[in-house]
This record gives sequence, structure tokens and C-alpha cells, in this order.
Amino acid sequence: EKVNAKFSEMHADLYNLVPEIGELNALRSNFEYGEISGENRIFGPCDFEIDPIQKRAEPTEKVRGNIARTYFYMNNRYPGYKIVTPQNEQMFQSWDRSDPVDKEECQRSKQIEPFQGHENIFVKKPCQEKRLW
Repeated sequence: EKVNAKFSEMHADLYNLVPEIGELNALRSNFEYGEISGENRIFGPCDFEIDPIQKRAEPTEKVRGNIARTYFYMNNRYPGYKIVTPQNEQMFQSWDRSDPVDKEECQRSKQIEPFQGHENIFVKKPCQEKRLW
């Protein structure tokens, strides 16, 4: 972060910063998001699974679209970093369709836009279409 200005910009991008339970974030490490079949429910009622062998983390269905739209935004905003890859693009498109924008996501994006100085079109456009903006 201190030696790479682009990394610092990406790291501080408000559209990419989302509150999360610290323990889950630490256990997720750098694992890719994905779907885990036959997952163990090690976090009790918290619907979040981690497969350390496959190095994969599965978020709850309620936020999968939010994650997908964040990845699409980051990939578009910071080209050349392969944030969305051929391996995860179809999954993220599916997540985007199955978990569309909601009022909270639209409000969050609307609040970030003036501070960030630009929009997240992957959230703003569907919010406007649903008249949630």
C-alpha cells in the first residue's frame, strides 16, 4: 500500500469497502468467492462457509449480488487487474440476477458517489430502473 499508489487507491475505494465480521474476514483470507457443495455450517446461524482445501468462500445468498456488482465495478474501474476472470464471470452474472439491487444498496451507493467523485454504474443504473435512486 505504501509503495504502490494504484493499490492504495483500490484499497481505499469506498465502493469496495464493506463492513464484515472480523473473524470471518480473517478466515476468508484471500480465498476466491464461490459456491461450496455440501458445506459445513461451522458458523452456526451465520450463512457463510469457507473451504480451506479449495480456497473458496461462500457468502450468504442475500449479499451475493452486492458482491458481484462490487467485482464488476472494480474490474471496470481498475482495468488490467483481472478482478473478474473467465472463471468467475458467469457466477457473478448469476449472483447479480438472483440477488438484484435493493433499497439499502442503492442508498449506500448514492451516499458514496459524492465522496468518491464517480458512480458505480453497476448499482446506479439498476437502482434508477427500479426507481430506488
